[in-house]
Amino acid sequence: MASQGLDRDGRAEPRLKVFRLGRARADGVPFKVHILDVSKLGARLHASQAPDLGIRITLDCASVSASGTVRWVDARRFGIRFDKPLVQSELATIVAADGA
Repeated sequence: MASQGLDRDGRAEPRLKVFRLGRARADGVPFKVHILDVSKLGARLHASQAPDLGIRITLDCASVSASGTVRWVDARRFGIRFDKPLVQSELATIVAADGA
């Protein structure tokens, strides 16, 4: 049984599946990412080389820039938790961004 306020995966916010190109920066070094899913609280990303656990990164997609911390790493996929939740308009911008 799910806890109150959590979805069936135990998440406080639903994840929206997307496949968007984005850019990230870790320690001032930019790199390309694919955004695989996103919620107001975080995102699942893929990169040619994932950053280390605990690294702070900034994710840029369309006009949205969000900073956060790498919470998990699995090969080239990794998850970040944003420092502050995205507002609905920021989330909508990422979801609607051109994935090409």
